[in-house]
Amino acid sequence: MRTAVALLLVACSPAAAGDWPQILGPNRDGVAVDEAALTALPADLDPRWTKPVGQGFAGPAVADGTVILFHRTTADDGEDVERLEALDAATGATRWTSDAPATYGGGFIPDAGPRCVPVVTPLLGGRVVAFGAAGVLRCVNVKDGSELWRRDAAEDYGADPGYFGFGSTPLVVSDGNGGGIVLCVVGGDRDGAGVVGFDLKTGKTRWTATDAQAAYTSPVLMPLRKEPEAVVPTRLTTYGIEVKTGRVKWNVPFGARGPTAVGANPVILPGLSLATPRSDRVFLTANYGVGATLLNRIAEKATVNYEGSDVLAAHYATPVAVASNLYGVDGRQDVGESDLVCLAPGRNERRWTERGFGHATLIGLPAGDGGGSLLVLKTDGELVLVAADPDRYRELGRARLFDSTVRALPAYSDGVLYARDENVLRAYQLSAQK
Repeated sequence: MRTAVALLLVACSPAAAGDWPQILGPNRDGVAVDEAALTALPADLDPRWTKPVGQGFAGPAVADGTVILFHRTTADDGEDVERLEALDAATGATRWTSDAPATYGGGFIPDAGPRCVPVVTPLLGGRVVAFGAAGVLRCVNVKDGSELWRRDAAEDYGADPGYFGFGSTPLVVSDGNGGGIVLCVVGGDRDGAGVVGFDLKTGKTRWTATDAQAAYTSPVLMPLRKEPEAVVPTRLTTYGIEVKTGRVKWNVPFGARGPTAVGANPVILPGLSLATPRSDRVFLTANYGVGATLLNRIAEKATVNYEGSDVLAAHYATPVAVASNLYGVDGRQDVGESDLVCLAPGRNERRWTERGFGHATLIGLPAGDGGGSLLVLKTDGELVLVAADPDRYRELGRARLFDSTVRALPAYSDGVLYARDENVLRAYQLSAQK
């Protein structure tokens, strides 16, 4: 398993150990691979620092001692801007800012800020890639925030902002020649630009693929592939796409028509057996009557193991794998109750259900013995530490971090949790730094 993780990190152009350089961490799976599991929360949990933030639901990224924040705010000249802001991870002090005009007018909810977590890559000397709420993709220098290129992907390809603006975080992958490819789910209406591969150095289009509409989930990379292959969810179909060329290798229907959305990332599960190490299982989940699907990904195709299962119907929180089990939140945030659940995806069955837990996002802290713990940040601002125990729900600690709604994904790096609500970004020291 360590070999698979190492190969995945190389293909994804990793940052330093302990970093959280993109959505859901180093491998886009919500697992903090270089962090120790926690057995308790600190008794007096006060923030190390607090930083006021603007609009948006984009969680922070952390790399090389820098926190990258992406939010909508007002510039000195009074104009609304989407701002990339680099903060000192130890103090919260601003190192640089990089602004672009904020043109998104809002959708089903009044917040008009960005949704996508910025992506930090060491490729080409270090860059930050951000995809704004109006469909503008831009790339800046990680050292000083100077803009290197900008593409209005929505304008270029006639893409619709959907219900909540653009919200699929791009995937940056090495091209094997010192550069990189920015795989972005655009949802373009022309030129077959449902998914687009942009050149990391120049911003020019390398390839386009599919006619699919965009979803609010993000692509992830398959491990153990000679050529990088991404699992790319869109509104109604999930694709397997060769990152360097844009070639579609397989596709499976997933999603539902009407006022629905797919929000949780695909989860790549371990291979089926040691005899077939390149066989992988892909777990998909969505709400709005879609449920869960398990795919077997073998050679050049994907087959459906099961589909439409009620074992987990996630709204937008990606389930987290610890050992052979998944932990996730079942139910919608806006309708009814949400439950915290543990499931065995290979058997399509629940292990346990903590009813009425509430909506939340999860970070996995695996231990070497196959156990570990989970940082579960609820939308009401409460942090709950839960044991990764497949036999029963076991709470290890609880603390209130915010008094208003928390929907942005948190980041966890070197024992520090970085999380934001509607007003501030805070840093909480949960364990001793390594």
